[in-house]
Parts: sequence; C-alpha cells; structure tokens
Amino acid sequence: MVRFRMIGMVLIILIIIACERQGENIPTSAFTTSKHIEDGWSYYMNSNYDAALNEFISAKNRDAVNEEAYKGLGYTYAKLHYFDESISHFSLLLSIIESDAMKADIFAGLVMTYGSMQMSTKDQEERMELSTYIINYTDSLIKYDSNYEFDRDDHVNINTVRAVIAQSYFNIQDFLAALEYTNQYLKTGFKQQLKTNGIVVSREDTLPSVIVPATQLTGSATINVVFTAENGSPANAHIVDVISIEHAKTHVEYTVVDFIQGGNSITFSGNPLPQKEDQFIVHYEHADDYGTFLYNLLDVISQYL
Repeated sequence: MVRFRMIGMVLIILIIIACERQGENIPTSAFTTSKHIEDGWSYYMNSNYDAALNEFISAKNRDAVNEEAYKGLGYTYAKLHYFDESISHFSLLLSIIESDAMKADIFAGLVMTYGSMQMSTKDQEERMELSTYIINYTDSLIKYDSNYEFDRDDHVNINTVRAVIAQSYFNIQDFLAALEYTNQYLKTGFKQQLKTNGIVVSREDTLPSVIVPATQLTGSATINVVFTAENGSPANAHIVDVISIEHAKTHVEYTVVDFIQGGNSITFSGNPLPQKEDQFIVHYEHADDYGTFLYNLLDVISQYL
C-alpha cells in the first residue's frame, strides 16, 4: 500500500514538473500590436528613439497595415535622421488613410522631416527644392487644421510648422520673405520692433538711374543706392526692403523687379523708359548692420523651433 502511494506521489510530481516546463513556453503577458505601439510612443516621448523604433517595427511586423505603426515609424525615423525612411512611411500612409486627423499628423510630420533635411544640407539648389515641399505640405496641413497640435509631441504644433517655413526662407537667403512670414505668423509687430530699436530704418533718397543694354527692350534699369552717412562719407545701403520707386519729376511710380538683399542694387522697370539723366525717388528700408538684422530675425524664428 505504501508502495502504491509512493508511486502516486512520483507521478504527481512528474506531472507538475511537466506542466511547469510546458508553461515556460507560454508568455505571461502577450505583446499585442497595440502594446508595441503604446510602448513605442512612450519611448518616443522620452526621447529614446532607438527603443521607439524597435517597438514600431515590431508593431508593423504584427500588423502590416496598422496606421499608427507607420505614423510612429515616420516620426521616429525623422528624429534619427533617416529621412528617406521617414518620408517613405509617411507617403505610404497618406495613400491609405481617410482620417483628416491622421492626415494632419502626417502633413506636420512631413514638414518637420523636410525642414530637418534642409537644415542638414548646404547645397542651395537642394534647399530651394526642399523649401517647395515644406511650403506645400504646410498649406495642406492648414487646410485640415489651422490650429494644429500633435498629441504625441508638444514640440510639433502650428507655430513650429510655421517657424520651419520661416527658417526655410532664411536658409535659401530670401530674408525678406522670412521677415514677412515671421511678422505675420510668429511675432506680430516684429518689423516695427526692428524699427523702434533702430536696427532697420526707413530712408528716402533721390538717385540717378543706371541704364543697361536691355533698357530699350524691357524698360528695366538699375539704381545703386548710396547715401551720405552721419560722418559725411558716402555709404552703400544694406537694403532690407524696397517700398517704392518713382520718377523725381513726373512722380510716375515704377515697378521694383528685384534687389540684392543686404546689398545696394535695385532693378526696376516702367514707362516712360528710364533715361540716362533721370532721377528717381527711392523709398526703402535699410540696416546699418545687416548682420545684426539677420541675427535678430533668426533669434525670433529659433524661439518657435
């Protein structure tokens, strides 16, 4: 009888051991797709982008059409400066989603990605091309949500997106566009502040036109803006903006075609054709120290980035 009891006890122990070994292969908490995504965003929001990337990749591997996984990958790849991968995931997501809120997230992500790409290159042609993407995707974002805020990243909002545009203009050396955009969307009254602080001053000078070979065909001529400085010596203007040009005698207003930003040369056109002896009244904005002007502009933009 004792023998049978001992055999029974051995059998029970063997069964328990077998169950325990079998249980070792059964996960105590199954990692679902949603769990990977939740952890991915948690890592992302704590700036642990490598860990976030692994979680979003795991989520995509479990569910190849999960929109949140692709969005997470787009944002995380951008943070890690894998820009092509970021754009690829954002673009694929745009082709399959219908949610306006999700589209807004993707457009914001694309703006931030292209903005980072532009900052990472010194090639001006590439910067010009990237600027076009930044502007277009911002326009698309504003159509969906003009007060946009990304719930996964406090740093990504409509002000940040607009600052990326202003920075983009600055990067392609269109400083006037950067100034106008900053004044309109980021810091209203900034232009007036520059004038109040004496960084930018309004001037009006009467100067002769310079006739160029194309004048007779196009009506275009140039003006080199030089004025008398406080110490009595001639000074070349550092032009911030040209407000107007008009003929000194007839007061006919001419069209500003172009001007060298930070320089003193203005191209203008109109009828009657400018003549060699003609004088023109030029109303423009000038910075005594153009570097200080640029520093102040960039400082405001950077506050929103």
